[in-house]
Amino acid sequence: VEDEKTKRLMKVKGTVFFEPTIQSQPKKIEVKTAEDALLASLNHKGRLDFDYMAAVYSQSKADIIKELGDKLFYVGEGRYATREDYLSGNVKTKLAEAKTKQGFGVEDHDWSANIVALEAVIPKDITISELNYKFGTRFIPVALYAAFLEAALGQKPDGVTIEYDKLTDSYAVHVANQGTDANEHQYGVGRYDGEQLAQSLLNQRPLEIKKLDPNTPPQAKPKYIVDEVATAELQAKGEQFEAAFKEWVLKNSDMQEEIVSIYNEKMNRVVPKKYDGSHLTIQGLAKQFTLRPHQKNAMMRIIQEQRAGLFHEVGSGKTLTMLAANLKLKELGVIQKPLFVIPKPLIDQFGREIYRYRSEERRVGK
Repeated sequence: VEDEKTKRLMKVKGTVFFEPTIQSQPKKIEVKTAEDALLASLNHKGRLDFDYMAAVYSQSKADIIKELGDKLFYVGEGRYATREDYLSGNVKTKLAEAKTKQGFGVEDHDWSANIVALEAVIPKDITISELNYKFGTRFIPVALYAAFLEAALGQKPDGVTIEYDKLTDSYAVHVANQGTDANEHQYGVGRYDGEQLAQSLLNQRPLEIKKLDPNTPPQAKPKYIVDEVATAELQAKGEQFEAAFKEWVLKNSDMQEEIVSIYNEKMNRVVPKKYDGSHLTIQGLAKQFTLRPHQKNAMMRIIQEQRAGLFHEVGSGKTLTMLAANLKLKELGVIQKPLFVIPKPLIDQFGREIYRYRSEERRVGK
């Protein structure tokens, strides 16, 4: 440190040698509801720990499970999952597993509650008009692309071969008859034929044609530049090609059904995690203020994840949400002294709001 009088640097023992510098965790946490016990377990243990929950709530595991009700779901082998976790993620797989367990009477447990809850959150099937796809979308099978190329490039049945390399995520297109008018002229520009165009679109590569730079000295290494005229023509034909693919799909009901079926089965099966804070209670909040549903849900996310972005519009109560979440985290013993980092011009305004929401709160400094 620097000596105040001489301004010389000195070596001295730090505070750590004389007193504790790390805030100690509270020795005992007590909660008043099973839901608070659940939140305390998730925060302090990072998982459902019924022994810990019983210790902080002074109730048995069976009583806690009964009080939590549909906040928990039994998943087998003595394990439970929170509602937020169970009804999110790959819910179609979870539903299939629950139905299988119900059918085989696994553990002599009634899995109907799991099935009903999962069926309620299964994503709605997407129709072809709602689906955003194009020539080169990965979930569409190569057989469907090959069938389109046979029609678009004037090929005989089985005249198009498409190979997909999963390791490099790339397609290779082979056309049996490269001399068709569609391949050479309708979708070709110079030496760049329809086969190359289809392969570039499948691999989502830029469409461009290059030519020898006319300014390259005779003895120099050949230099190539983009042929702007030929490239513009090729890109226009690429747009025509993609439009032709969509038109072909819309005229073919079997292809529409196959694309939609594959998407809904493989892709449309995940539900984002949702947070339900409807049952949360907050100690210390002024009684004239009641949190709205979106504030309680945001508060639940903050409590469970200990991080969140509040991108609500102006006037939706973000300050109250932050304060309430911190009060709850403090009540649960997760934090001791929350710190709010506020832009300097807003400090007074933020302080006034804190006074309104919790009038007995002291404001320390600016």
